[in-house]
Amino acid sequence: GDYGFDPLGFTEEYDLYTMQEAEIRHARLAMLAVVGWPVSELIAPDWMLQNGCAPSVLNGFNPVSFLATVAAFGALGYFEFKTALRRVDDKKLGAIHKEDMADVWRWGVPGDYNFDP
Repeated sequence: GDYGFDPLGFTEEYDLYTMQEAEIRHARLAMLAVVGWPVSELIAPDWMLQNGCAPSVLNGFNPVSFLATVAAFGALGYFEFKTALRRVDDKKLGAIHKEDMADVWRWGVPGDYNFDP
């Protein structure tokens, strides 16, 4: 919510709605990670498991799983770096996004895309 707590000053450069959208995106990613960790131990191929456990800092890595993990985190980190705080408000794509999301923003509900599986 907007309680005026912004020690890093992000809302001076980015609007509050964009920051709320980013927060919801990260929360949804964390929820997927909570489910993905145990599922990875159940369905991962044997070459990726380390003594029957998913590779992690706690369980250790074998060379192949280390490279696969580094590649996945590197790709996801690069994607996050390029997309997390990008400014598109003044670009053509930003104008299209504003037009598409006008109804959602009018009602002030970040993360609600009228999709409920």
